[in-house]
Amino acid sequence: MNNNDVAKAEKVIFKIILTVLSMALVWYLTRERGTLIIEEPTEVVSKPFPPGWGYEKIEGKNKVLKVLQPGHRIKFSDRRYEKDFAYYDVEVDGREGYIISGPGYRHEE
Repeated sequence: MNNNDVAKAEKVIFKIILTVLSMALVWYLTRERGTLIIEEPTEVVSKPFPPGWGYEKIEGKNKVLKVLQPGHRIKFSDRRYEKDFAYYDVEVDGREGYIISGPGYRHEE
């Protein structure tokens, strides 16, 4: 391998790293963040899918970390969409958890 080959390889690697970092920055800047106001008892679960969903065979059992009561306000760091449901990334009692989309809460206006 001569110096030209090494220089070309370094340029390709640099472009790949730059592309990945750019994609990460776009994701970070465009993710949806906010606060949910709990209106009905709402479960915070350990995995990003509804309890009893088919993913449990692959990912393991989905546990309820906490049940939030009416009046509770919780910040979410991202909202993600799957084919059949959406969910919010939250932190509760120092642990990462998820609130699956459904009734029982509203976005703070």
